[in-house]
Amino acid sequence: MHQAMAEDRLVVQRIDRMVEGFPIFSQLAGPVSSDVMLYAVPMRVGGSVVGVFSFYATADPLVRSEEDLQFIADAVGAALLNDLESLDWSEQAQFHQATGMVVAQLGVPPDDALAMIRARAFSQSRSLQAVAVDVIERRLTFSFDEDGDNTERTEEP
Repeated sequence: MHQAMAEDRLVVQRIDRMVEGFPIFSQLAGPVSSDVMLYAVPMRVGGSVVGVFSFYATADPLVRSEEDLQFIADAVGAALLNDLESLDWSEQAQFHQATGMVVAQLGVPPDDALAMIRARAFSQSRSLQAVAVDVIERRLTFSFDEDGDNTERTEEP
């Protein structure tokens, strides 16, 4: 919902009629229950709204508070962006150490090393923190080889 992002606030709307912008969903949701609620929560990362976390529920009111919904939306936003600022200081330090190790291994700028770590985490559906720990503990090294594969797992986690 555009309103949640534009106004940086929780938006709740009952889906018991045709909802502008969601005609097919409105039609399909109608038979489920007359009390289907659409929740749209702004995802905030670093103080800025970066998107909207939306979901549908058949219970109203929800058993969770608005603060809980905002916390979940912010956590999802940070996870989607892999935001380093959302990590605590010890996790940030590990991630920066891993980035430095990849800089040394590949001889690339820090932004490229960071991109390599993020790509590895994304491709394996793992967290940045897990990949960073593997690099620091030397279970994962990055190198250029002739096969085009630029990473090597030296041992299983």
